[in-house]
Amino acid sequence: MRTLAETFFSTEEAERIKAAVAKAEAGTSGEIVVMVVSASHNYPAAYLRANLFFSFPLALVLAYTLARQLWWLGNLLWLFLAIFCANFFIFRLCLPLLPWLWRWFIAPGQAAYEVEREALLSFYSENLHHTQQSTGILIFISVLERRVWILADSGINAVLPPSTWQGLVGELTRGIRACEQGPAIIGVVERIGALLAQTFPSEADDRNELADLIVRKPSDRLRTGHSLVIR
Repeated sequence: MRTLAETFFSTEEAERIKAAVAKAEAGTSGEIVVMVVSASHNYPAAYLRANLFFSFPLALVLAYTLARQLWWLGNLLWLFLAIFCANFFIFRLCLPLLPWLWRWFIAPGQAAYEVEREALLSFYSENLHHTQQSTGILIFISVLERRVWILADSGINAVLPPSTWQGLVGELTRGIRACEQGPAIIGVVERIGALLAQTFPSEADDRNELADLIVRKPSDRLRTGHSLVIR
C-alpha cells in the first residue's frame, strides 16, 4: 500500500515540481529542496488514546446487547473484558490504515514540536548545510500533521531574516488544506527562487548540489528511514 507521502501528489505533479525547482535554481546560486514525509513521528500515545476511545464504549454497548440477547447469566464484567480485548486487537490492526482518524488524538503542541524537530534533522541529514555558499533551503512538508517548515542555511539567513518565510509557510499550508498541494508547492518554489535570485544570483560555476524533490518512505525506524530521491 502506498504511503501518505507517496500519494500526496501525482507523478505528473512531481515532474512539474522538479521542473519548477530546476527553473528557480537556474537564476540563483541557492539550492532548493522539497521534502515530503508521511509523518514526523509515529505518535504511540495518540494511537493508544484513539484505540481506547473507540474500543471502550463499543465494548460496553456490545456487552450489554449480547448479554440481553444470550440471556447471559455470568458476570457481565468478564463478557465486557473479552469484547474489549477483541475490539482493542481489531482497532490495533485497522487504525494504521486510517491515519486521518487517529491523528486527531495527537496531544496539542506535540505535532508542531515533532514537525519542527524532524525538519531540523532532515536539513542536516540531507546535507543542506554543506552547499558551496551555505545557500541551501528546505521546504519540509509533513502530510499527517498537515504542517510545513521552511529552513534556510546560514548564508541565506545572514541576508534574509527567518520571518521572510512565514508568509510562504501560510500560503503553502492553505494550499495543502485546499487539496491544491501541487500548485501551492510550485508557487512557493517560484517565489523563493525570485527572492534568492535578487540576493544570490547565479554564478558561472553553479551546479545542482542537492536533490530537488525527496519523498521519504517509512521504515521500522522513522528517523533513519529510506528516501526516494527524485533529481
